[in-house]
Amino acid sequence: MNCLIVDDEPLAVDVIVSYVEQVGDMNIVETTNNPLEVIRILKQHQIDLVFLDIEMPNLNGIDLVKTLDQDRKSTRLNSSHNQI
Repeated sequence: MNCLIVDDEPLAVDVIVSYVEQVGDMNIVETTNNPLEVIRILKQHQIDLVFLDIEMPNLNGIDLVKTLDQDRKSTRLNSSHNQI
């Protein structure tokens, strides 16, 4: 399963990478801290799962999900904020 990690907090990316590496059939294709790059990445790669931060500059994760193809297999929204 090809994964994309989108989070503006380096520590959060590291935690997700650590979890994904423990799962044998998951492959991290790319990580980015810029939600505006997601559409380009999805066009360039076969991505099965997107780990997506909710609170990011320029475009939040919820609004980004609304712009993605409805055929997207799986998107996992992440947040380190306890007020969500």
